[in-house]
Amino acid sequence: MTIKMSIANQLSPTAIKPELILDEGAIVALKAKIDCLVPSDAPIIPKVKLEIKYGTIFHPGARLFLLIPPDMTKSLKEQISNDMETPEITCIIGKHNLFHETCTVFIDLGASSSSSSYEIIGEYNEFEPKCRIQTGSIGSGNIFGSSSNVTCNTQNAILDGFVVAPRVQWTFHPSPDTTTSTTTTTIELKDMVLFSLDHQVKTRTYVNGKERNKKTLEGRLPAMRHVLRRFHKLHEVAK
Repeated sequence: MTIKMSIANQLSPTAIKPELILDEGAIVALKAKIDCLVPSDAPIIPKVKLEIKYGTIFHPGARLFLLIPPDMTKSLKEQISNDMETPEITCIIGKHNLFHETCTVFIDLGASSSSSSYEIIGEYNEFEPKCRIQTGSIGSGNIFGSSSNVTCNTQNAILDGFVVAPRVQWTFHPSPDTTTSTTTTTIELKDMVLFSLDHQVKTRTYVNGKERNKKTLEGRLPAMRHVLRRFHKLHEVAK
């Protein structure tokens, strides 16, 4: 499988493992795949820590990729005082997120804050099987339907209360690899539903979407926790 380096379609990446720091109550299956992708010619390889907060679940086969683009590695190189130092980045995933089997999420760290520690995904988000999401950050209370495919640029980070119906495909920026037309206007991805009708992607408002999606997910999480704890090997929580 070829993985594009970032939203800007950069060089083929090298995969490195982040240090996982799990809160008590976070559940991450050993067979979940969590990697950082760094350009193969990066001037420096940062140390990446990923904090996963209480109640978040990664099923076996769930995939999360943290993309570190070339400009970010150059900036990190400039920030250190000598070649013996290794810059550190701490990313945070909030509480009660659900990553199903075969979901794939790309987070472009170059689109985030210049701080060395920041939240990349909020709380109460659900990533259903075979969805593929690529963006700079994700807020809270969002649902990404099975086999959906959404790509955003840095001006269209996903906020709160956003729902993508199953199998919907939508791109928020021009891609150099396609001749198809794309949406380029700035859209606030909040309290909105994306759905397909007559082979076209449509939108409608979704009032109080964050809270409504949170309630939906609260009903699913307890059973998921029970299944993973009983039948799957898990990463250990932080001591």
